[in-house]
Amino acid sequence: MIHFFGYFKETNHIGISSVGFEKAAIFLRNRDFRVVELFGLKKNEEVNLLYEDEEPLWITQDHHSEIHSLLSENWYTPYTHVKIELADGGDINYSAASLYVKYPDGEDIKSKTIMLLETMGYYAAEMIFDFCAENPDMHLLEFVIGMEPEDITDEFDRMKSHTEYINNEEYLKN
Repeated sequence: MIHFFGYFKETNHIGISSVGFEKAAIFLRNRDFRVVELFGLKKNEEVNLLYEDEEPLWITQDHHSEIHSLLSENWYTPYTHVKIELADGGDINYSAASLYVKYPDGEDIKSKTIMLLETMGYYAAEMIFDFCAENPDMHLLEFVIGMEPEDITDEFDRMKSHTEYINNEEYLKN
């Protein structure tokens, strides 16, 4: 898989591509939330999986039950688009294998993000997060997959150069 990842400290949000919806569970743990949009594939057609005229309920207790329900339903009806509001003002958006998570300003998103990255084989997760905090953009992570912090030499420079190359659309001219 090719993963692009970014952390944007100005808005306290992360984005990561080429992931399944199940990765959102890391950011829902012990948080009050409500699912406001939920679309999935049934018989190769995208359908709304929420009740049309019903206000979404806030999940304020037994979070694990709702998280389990969301994840297990995804096994049978793969999600194409999900929007979840967090009670404290953050949100989670999943669409087309990309996950975006916003936490309120000042709230720790780093520890959950490190957990996410490590589960995906990015063992220098804290360094990756810190690099992205200083270089806000979506960066190709394949440069550092499987690497421990002590293994990293010029990979972050290469990541930054690659991002600049893509952003300047130089690759389209070749």
